[in-house]
Amino acid sequence: MVWQHAAIAALLMTSWVNCMAADDTTVDVHQDVSIPGNRSLLFGPAPFKAAGLRHAYELVTQKPYIISVNDLGQDNAKLVAKGELPWEVALMRRDGNDVTLFCGGAHIGGGWILTAAHCVVDNAKSQKLGSGDIRIAVGVLSLIGIKLGQTVPVVQGPYSARTYDPLIWKDDVALVRIADKTLPIAPLPSAAQEVQLTTYGSMLDISGWGASAPHQNTLSVLRKTSMTVSSRETCASQYSDRSVTPAQVCAGNKKATFCDGDSGGPLFSESLPGPAQFLGVMSFNDDECTQDVSLPGVYTLVSQEMAFITEYTGFTLASMAQAAGAQQH
Repeated sequence: MVWQHAAIAALLMTSWVNCMAADDTTVDVHQDVSIPGNRSLLFGPAPFKAAGLRHAYELVTQKPYIISVNDLGQDNAKLVAKGELPWEVALMRRDGNDVTLFCGGAHIGGGWILTAAHCVVDNAKSQKLGSGDIRIAVGVLSLIGIKLGQTVPVVQGPYSARTYDPLIWKDDVALVRIADKTLPIAPLPSAAQEVQLTTYGSMLDISGWGASAPHQNTLSVLRKTSMTVSSRETCASQYSDRSVTPAQVCAGNKKATFCDGDSGGPLFSESLPGPAQFLGVMSFNDDECTQDVSLPGVYTLVSQEMAFITEYTGFTLASMAQAAGAQQH
């Protein structure tokens, strides 16, 4: 169904828009979306079904992005607002003229995107994706209807850490590079701030475009949810067959975790004044991204992978922090 402008105008006369979903999670959304002609349409509050948000956006806006949206409540996730995480990107797999989300990433400066190694290499550490297979979606909150021409190519990489061990998920980081070096840079906390932010019981956030359940299609809309930092010792005992080291942090949420398409995306904190602080990369969990999450997720800390990052980019923690700080002035 294609909605004409008359239908859109009629929508303005009501504050309620019903949208079907696969589950019965109802959320309140206050949204300012772009519509043809550079005009603005305001919805709010509207009881959108969480899994049906994508359909509402498609029908009403005919646009593959959202301008701003907040307060996605009961499923313990919120939609990311415009400008909130401008450095987060989506890694898309190219298939002819089509693109499909497979992982997330963060721009750390100079066109370099940090993601997870398991996104680009297989269990034998053989490269499963070449630069020509990967496209990057930048500056978008929704991947609905996104086309090949709305993404940018990778010009270098992918490079994974030489010490990456796919059997125990050690050093699960990788880099790709795009030509655009002007993208916003993910801010990094100081060493002291990182210690504070990753202390047991602290609240952190993750975000991504991934699926809401295993083996389902991705939801296409960038969402975030909060996680509580777990004890590393307890986490290590829970994942005794894998690596949980001081280079990683564990954080969980009994009702949410990352899922298909989210890997490689950011772990960050919004508890400090100013913009969100980028801390780590989503690595692994118990693979059961359901509403009853028993184990925390494990994230690779950026600060602990600087030898790898410096090898390819020449960046140091200090130079990355300086570059991110300079763009805020």
